[in-house]
Amino acid sequence: MGRNLLGPTRKELRAASQPSSHSHADVPPVIIPSIGLGGSTKLVGAAATAYRDQQASNPSTPFLPLPTQQDEDNAANERNFGNADVDADDYSSHNSPEPEEPPFTGSYLPIHLFTTLPSLRTQYSVKLEATAARWQELRRQLFRVYSQRKAWTANNTNGNTNLPFLHCDQSCHPTSRRTRDILLVQSGRQDLTEMSFCGCYPDPVRLLGFGYLANSPETPSAAFDLTLMDDFMASWRVTPVSITGWIQGKWEHHRHRLGIARGWGTTQEREPGPIFREAVRVYRDILSLEEKLVSVVLKETERDVQAKRCPACFGPRVDEPSNLKSAIICIDGNFQHFRANHAAKYDFSHHRNPLFLPQHYVDEAKERVAATEAFKASSDDVCSDSWVAKDDGNPESVYRGKVDSGLMACVCRHDHCLSMINLKRTGEKLYFAIAFVSYFLNVVDPTGSFLIMYDVGCNLWAHCRKRKIFEPEIDSGRLGMALAVFHAYAHIWLCQMLFNPRFLLGYGLSDGEGTERFWAFLAKLVSLNRNASSSLRLSNLQTRAAYHNTMHTFNLVVWLKRKARTTVTRGNAAQVGLHLAQSHGWSKVSLREQWEAQRVDSGAGRNRDVAKDTQAKTKKLGSLLLLSDEIAKAANTLRSEVAAASNNVVNAVASLLALGRRKLKLSEEIKEAALGVATTAEAVHLVKISEALQRLRNRVVDLKMIYQPLKNAQSGGRGESLLGNNGLQKLLKKLGGPKGAVTTAVNIYDSAVNEYIRIYKPPNPPRLAVSLEEISKLQLGDPFFCDSTFEEAPVPWRSNQHCRDGIQWLLQADRVAEELPRVECEVRRIVAWASARSSLLNENIKRWQESRREWKDWKGRIVVDDEEEVRPPVMPVDLSSVLQLSPDETCEVVINSLVDEQRRHNLLEQQWVSDGLAGLWDLQVGTARSQQLIGILTRAYSSFGYDVSEVVDGEEVEREEQEEDEYAGMEAEDIDRVMELAGVVIED
Repeated sequence: MGRNLLGPTRKELRAASQPSSHSHADVPPVIIPSIGLGGSTKLVGAAATAYRDQQASNPSTPFLPLPTQQDEDNAANERNFGNADVDADDYSSHNSPEPEEPPFTGSYLPIHLFTTLPSLRTQYSVKLEATAARWQELRRQLFRVYSQRKAWTANNTNGNTNLPFLHCDQSCHPTSRRTRDILLVQSGRQDLTEMSFCGCYPDPVRLLGFGYLANSPETPSAAFDLTLMDDFMASWRVTPVSITGWIQGKWEHHRHRLGIARGWGTTQEREPGPIFREAVRVYRDILSLEEKLVSVVLKETERDVQAKRCPACFGPRVDEPSNLKSAIICIDGNFQHFRANHAAKYDFSHHRNPLFLPQHYVDEAKERVAATEAFKASSDDVCSDSWVAKDDGNPESVYRGKVDSGLMACVCRHDHCLSMINLKRTGEKLYFAIAFVSYFLNVVDPTGSFLIMYDVGCNLWAHCRKRKIFEPEIDSGRLGMALAVFHAYAHIWLCQMLFNPRFLLGYGLSDGEGTERFWAFLAKLVSLNRNASSSLRLSNLQTRAAYHNTMHTFNLVVWLKRKARTTVTRGNAAQVGLHLAQSHGWSKVSLREQWEAQRVDSGAGRNRDVAKDTQAKTKKLGSLLLLSDEIAKAANTLRSEVAAASNNVVNAVASLLALGRRKLKLSEEIKEAALGVATTAEAVHLVKISEALQRLRNRVVDLKMIYQPLKNAQSGGRGESLLGNNGLQKLLKKLGGPKGAVTTAVNIYDSAVNEYIRIYKPPNPPRLAVSLEEISKLQLGDPFFCDSTFEEAPVPWRSNQHCRDGIQWLLQADRVAEELPRVECEVRRIVAWASARSSLLNENIKRWQESRREWKDWKGRIVVDDEEEVRPPVMPVDLSSVLQLSPDETCEVVINSLVDEQRRHNLLEQQWVSDGLAGLWDLQVGTARSQQLIGILTRAYSSFGYDVSEVVDGEEVEREEQEEDEYAGMEAEDIDRVMELAGVVIED
């Protein structure tokens, strides 16, 4: 679609012909596209003459281009297309690319006129801006009527449509009364109905009072039933689909059922997509306003908001050990959720979605990073693996053609989304992670502690230490950082020793991969948001993420029970493994000593500067040695060609001489690199083996990271590959490159080990990789990949298999010992939070009901003494920033919103109780049930229609016994499995 540009008015042109009152000598000339004035060409010509005369008298005034007659003709042609109804893509306000501007051939406008003109926008954009502004004016009235109708009709369930607050009292002017045909769309039918409107209420407000949401703020031609909107929102939250596709399906249903209602005076059907998209946007805005109102009324702090998103992390903490008060938070970026440059451009909605971090936190973090740029960490201070997210992410060229390049998210260990950041033409910058951390440390919980899990946590930690960012928090123990478990195995071993959460205190069995599961939940939005407008894309993400949090909160008891069972299972497995190690002479004390020795040897437990320097020198020496072997192998191949007198003998001899010179130079470099690193010939061989092992490990990491997700991609609960067995095998066959790289690395490593064994015949030689199949069976955490460059004598943690296995079981037992108390604290938190929120809602409902009575009494009071001052009652909370209604209306809206919030909270408590909250308390906490828990059980079982005393005394006991049997069964199965793997024969 072409652009129809608005031009200046006659008044503006006349004003522009007057001399400017200020100087423009310092303002550079500006060239702008041609402007279709849509007015008289004579006026343009006269104005142009005046401008040229002014330019002659004041040459310093810079001029802008004036349109020519050809520009006017082009604008007129464009207007013919601009009046057509835009059939945009499902998620676009305007989806057509901007046309190329023709070369300028016109006159010039002075720049001071340009500054006084309205923005140079298309008629379509002006229409959208006016529509958005009008909706903004109506949003409070719409919300009031929505809330009143919701209470009056019991959430559209009792069929009561006679709303007294929308009756016209005939006081409006007669000329404002009118009737119009409106297309009313319900779930099962649609009708063209004549409706009456007047000046008492705007048309959309009156329609909403009757239970229909209008498609336009001025003169709506269609409206959608609120039940239909609720149906759409519920289905969209569960399975996001195209808005146009969904309503077109409803249209098809109507067509085959009762037919499609056509507009007055036309035989054409209405296109449902554009009108329904507008209704969806308005309805989402009403729902967000209701959520904001509840938050303001309850005076929620940022911690309260986060507690609602995850009560297990941010619920009340009472008498908890200091090491369990920290909240575990996972950070990650995703670049699939980008929005292309050709997506919808016109967007005038400025609504802020609450799950997105306010921009000023990002700006502050950006300034903080820029101010410490001189102290940034060098490459030697961070993990040396090639991570895309490391050191400010991808180059700018990667984001070319994308106006929104992706997202960053912050989730808790229960996978609840706590906050997000929209990335605009940028990558995973350092300051985004710092903005998240700063927000939680300084705003959410200024006295609490946080453990951050990030796939490049080592890099973030190094930058924070070098730049002295969060230095007091790190030194005081309020802030810790670790890698996500899956990503940790792709880091170098020293990095794992320092940042793998399975080796660190406090992280328990948290895996840090909650962001990956969150991205999987949002995956269906990737294609839907590619061409969306900016506000619609963010609204989609907000809606889907909020539903993700709601469902995870509803299933929180199930999550905690599953985590407890898994922890008990792994704890029993660890005890069996430790018992087996003890039978071979390795006690817990000796295993812990060997673990500390391993940390010291790897550089994690000594002066890290010395360790890093030694590591760099060793790596350089190892690379030179392997390069020397490659040169020797190439030289042997060339000698064979020379001996065979092949056709390439001349080239072979020349290449052989060049390799000889390169090898002589390389020998000097090897001698220099070996100084201070390898003082003996045996040590030199060990360095070569070390470098070969590191390269082999990197190739195995690449192989697993490519193949494993493909093998794990399963359809539903059937355990079948989404690609099908044949498709999976074909794809794996095509991806043969990583396998070839691993095979080459295996051969290089085994060759170095065999050479070392042949020359030195050590009593405890390094293990061979053998083949691709054998090496692929090993886990990335297998001791085979743990490298220690020099061994003056065999050390048990490296050479003794029972010691190595015992260390792994010891670390698992340590994490289990941290996880179970953390689960207990989280059970206490959710019970305390649920009880406190229920009490808070009840107290506020009573307070606002009392305030409504006071206002009614005050309005009906008769003042006898004129000198007596009668002051109006004071509202419990100032809501002027949210609502602009009368006191009576404000009280009514607030009470309705609080009652609805209380209903949702009661449903949450009922879900927790039905999932076994009481049994979880008894098994994990082990103490007498608190009054808070008893209150939750009483409310839930009362809503179920049970006698509370009978349920607590009878049925719950049976449920607890069933849960204990479930725990016992899993423990026994796990013990049998571990004993079998350990080679212990179990006889009946």
